[in-house]
Amino acid sequence: MKLTVVMPELGEGVVEGELQKWCVKEGDSIKEDDIIAEITTDKASVEVPSTVSGQVKELKFKVGETCPVGTALLVVEGEQKETKKDSTPVSTGVFTKTETKVTEEPKSNQNSDHILATPLVRKLAQKHSIDLNQIKGTGLSGRITLDDLSLPKETSSGPTTPIPSIQNIEPMGPEERKPLQGVRKKIAEKMALSKQVIPHFTVMESASVEELIQLRKKAKEIYPDVKITYLSFIMKILHKCLLEFPEFNASITSNEIIYKKYFHFGFATDTPRGLLVPVVRDVDKKSIVQISRDIKELSDKARNAAITVDEMKGATITITNMGSIAGEWATPIINPPEVCILGMYRMFDRPVWKNNAFYPEKTMNFSITSDHRLIDGAVAARFIMQFVERVSNPSLILIES
Repeated sequence: MKLTVVMPELGEGVVEGELQKWCVKEGDSIKEDDIIAEITTDKASVEVPSTVSGQVKELKFKVGETCPVGTALLVVEGEQKETKKDSTPVSTGVFTKTETKVTEEPKSNQNSDHILATPLVRKLAQKHSIDLNQIKGTGLSGRITLDDLSLPKETSSGPTTPIPSIQNIEPMGPEERKPLQGVRKKIAEKMALSKQVIPHFTVMESASVEELIQLRKKAKEIYPDVKITYLSFIMKILHKCLLEFPEFNASITSNEIIYKKYFHFGFATDTPRGLLVPVVRDVDKKSIVQISRDIKELSDKARNAAITVDEMKGATITITNMGSIAGEWATPIINPPEVCILGMYRMFDRPVWKNNAFYPEKTMNFSITSDHRLIDGAVAARFIMQFVERVSNPSLILIES
């Protein structure tokens, strides 16, 4: 019996992934739950297990190709047990092992009361007025796949026109060329799309951090076992500002503005695999100490390739912190569907005129890069001024909490 292993759903909103690596080859004998491939999405890397046992007859994709959810990854010759498994993601570090329903593949699904199809297939079928009852599924267990819908390629698996980039670079000397793939390719695509779609503009301002330094010092004395970071204070201050400027904690589509009543903050993290953005959830409900613990845990997971897809999704706003490396200013790129990104930069001494003399004052620069479709320049200016005022007077956090 010929059986197929289909591309599973890898998370909310994820409709496709890039084949990073085959873990099997044609002719191999595999068992159910053996890892067959590594797939990269815009969130993380995922290990895909086999849902069947048998001999691999055909690999449907090449490394580097995009695999839509619901399409066949490979074909196996074997016999399928009549068992079922809940469709539940199983975390295995940076890789997320996904189990899918398994039953013996029927000849047809015409007489079935239950149509097997992914949410994406159902959505596209509804959009194009396609009756799924009239389609014979070719996927596992008679599942209706994207290919079964016979839609144009740009409809079923995304735009076929690539994001514009420089092509055919002529060599002018010794070179080393490597494929653009994996996390780096996803970053490149998302950042190019962001700049292509979102009209960016950036407002910058400096803040005195003398009081913030002292407040952090006291916190570290009280909680010596916790890595108290400036970022955790910035998150609490940012939350207070977002309450007064809800358009910064929002998303915008072609016909609506989505104001989010939850506060999940992403923070850009430099890792050996590239830039990852873990998310601290419910900042409004957590203390600075708990936020610091979350930042430490998520940062370690990201750098050690142990972070999961769920830990990097759902951010309402992102903070990028380059202060530990270099740079007084920058113009970061927005991470869609968010509408702004906050930048924080290195600390330095600024001369301040006081009592007829100059004194050094510890200062930190900040920027807010915004989506001009939703946020006007004057609004961004008022936002950054309120933000730096709170940074310069961090005790306001305690008064307002």
